[in-house]
Amino acid sequence: MRRGTGVFGLALALAFSAAQGVASGQPIRNMKIVGSGGAPSDAPPNTIAGLRRAIELGLDYVEVDLRTTADDKIVDIDSAKVDARTNGVGLVSSLTCRQIRQLDAGGCFNPRFRDERVPLFGQELALAKGHIRLLVNLKSAVPLHVLRLVRQFNMIREVLFAGDIEALTVLRAANAEVQLMPLLSSIKDMGGLAKRLHPGYVAGRGALDTAAVKAAHAHGAQYFLDVRGAADSEKNILACLRAGVDGLLTDRPKAVLATLKRAGIKRAAPEPGPIPWPAVGERMDSGRTKVIAHRGVAKLAPQNSLEAAALTIEMGLDYIEADVHATADGIIVNIHNDEVDGVTDGHGLVKDLRYADIRKLDAGSWFSPKFKGVYIPLLGEVLAMAKDRSGVYLDWKRGSDPKQLVELLQDFDMTRDVLLHADDDVCLRIKALDPTVVLMPGADGAEGVRQEWKKVRPQAIEIRWRSFSEEAVRVCHELGMLAITSHANQRGDTPEGTQLAVLAGMDGFETDEPQMVLEVLRELQPRYR
Repeated sequence: MRRGTGVFGLALALAFSAAQGVASGQPIRNMKIVGSGGAPSDAPPNTIAGLRRAIELGLDYVEVDLRTTADDKIVDIDSAKVDARTNGVGLVSSLTCRQIRQLDAGGCFNPRFRDERVPLFGQELALAKGHIRLLVNLKSAVPLHVLRLVRQFNMIREVLFAGDIEALTVLRAANAEVQLMPLLSSIKDMGGLAKRLHPGYVAGRGALDTAAVKAAHAHGAQYFLDVRGAADSEKNILACLRAGVDGLLTDRPKAVLATLKRAGIKRAAPEPGPIPWPAVGERMDSGRTKVIAHRGVAKLAPQNSLEAAALTIEMGLDYIEADVHATADGIIVNIHNDEVDGVTDGHGLVKDLRYADIRKLDAGSWFSPKFKGVYIPLLGEVLAMAKDRSGVYLDWKRGSDPKQLVELLQDFDMTRDVLLHADDDVCLRIKALDPTVVLMPGADGAEGVRQEWKKVRPQAIEIRWRSFSEEAVRVCHELGMLAITSHANQRGDTPEGTQLAVLAGMDGFETDEPQMVLEVLRELQPRYR
């Protein structure tokens, strides 16, 4: 009889213990739960699948371990070597991003995750934004490089930095708002940490130290405890709850959630997660005419939205067109017009508005009620979705900083995966910053193509449809450049115009009618069938 009441008895004991804590005035708090590398019992740690699972569970933070590759890209992997988490070998610091991204980071966890890759930090920021906070463990990543990317996602208040004192000191000097969490090795160190870093958080490891919790609170800091390993038990979790620990770093987030629930702690239900990154539709090989979806598939979803971008990928198109604008606080966003009027419920110029305010605007209801709540995306979110799925055609607008754009493309290792349409001055500035960015100025006719070649030496030319000719295409090819044109908002966006461009040897074109274009291409090019 007594054996059958074990689970029920434990639940009663936990609830009674929590109630005793409240009655006696002990600080019973709803502790924050930090998933180590995501949700490591359900998905491979330090992967996109793990991050998505943590969001589904409603965790408060995900811990990410940032390292720098041989070509200065920031990736999330907990070990200095790729051996433990992938099917590869070698030091992260000795491998390029592309070499690391080719490795299988999920199959060793479970065969159904074999398509998982070591994620770029930018991809994780894009998924986490608005859904979960990140605890950034600075392994070998350069602190200011990490901070720059966090700023571009406007997530200073959504990221908590952990690392050595020197790295955190650099971050504090660079930004007064950055949230730091140094390790509190000894109670006597609390005063020095408070004076040097002014942290809002401190971290402990190992056994619960109630004196350390009190010291942190006395200095206005929250206390997070790393309970991974033997300390990750129900008994210790409940002790942490009674002691006023503010957060737990755990390998067993589902077990912690269950323990808190049995203790009578109510947590908000998980909210809907980020838009899924779509599976790639049947793609065209590199020898075929490229199709560029103008503002995404904007006939089926709000223009420039992530939803329109996702449809581009699902249809197997080659490029998502994105418009590059900068907000008042220097955040690069994807919106076509200079103002938010017309495509949102707001008013004003993009350059005069802060991104936090732009993010709140409804950018979907004007298109259809079912898209209510769609927002103007960050360019980084578009790049994260497109990574390894689609190219991105970037239409340069006013007010953006070429250096910021190049750094963002470099962070996603996508300088070769874009077509950047801009005037000569911007193209030359970007070329000086990184010659691998694929530049595509515009030109009128064959002579215009020759002139652009002399001035910019770009990799591609957008031949304006008003001056399109077979000769202009031929000159492009003779000079070693791709010939692109835009049918968007043009009379050429018809079956006849599409056929004319393809038969002239055009390498790609931008369209508002991608489905029509695909049908014409299937008729003209048997390889599409």
